[in-house]
Amino acid sequence: MQPGYVAAEEPGQLPALITFPAAIAAIEPPGTGYRMLADFDTYYAGNMDPWNYGWYQCRLSVAAARVHDSAGAGAARRLSDAFLSRAARADGEDLSDEELVRLLDQADPAIGDIVRNW
Repeated sequence: MQPGYVAAEEPGQLPALITFPAAIAAIEPPGTGYRMLADFDTYYAGNMDPWNYGWYQCRLSVAAARVHDSAGAGAARRLSDAFLSRAARADGEDLSDEELVRLLDQADPAIGDIVRNW
């Protein structure tokens, strides 16, 4: 379920949706688990312990709920529009980290905060 759908259609179910991810996100990954956002991109496809992968997914779920709370239901659409607009101008060029954060901020600063405050 997505937080936006639940918030709009089944608000009484929000605690069930957000409690588990918030609890797991508050715990550090065990041992030498990855913690940095860049590590997720590098290692998620097979070199990451499943518990660590779940920790990232929970952190991302908490971040999505935070964006929905502060930026509203239209944030996902604005994000999609920002990426489509960039893709139309970029002619296949890779996106630098700095440009990515600017693009996220263009959609909504709450989205850029996910990267800045990871």
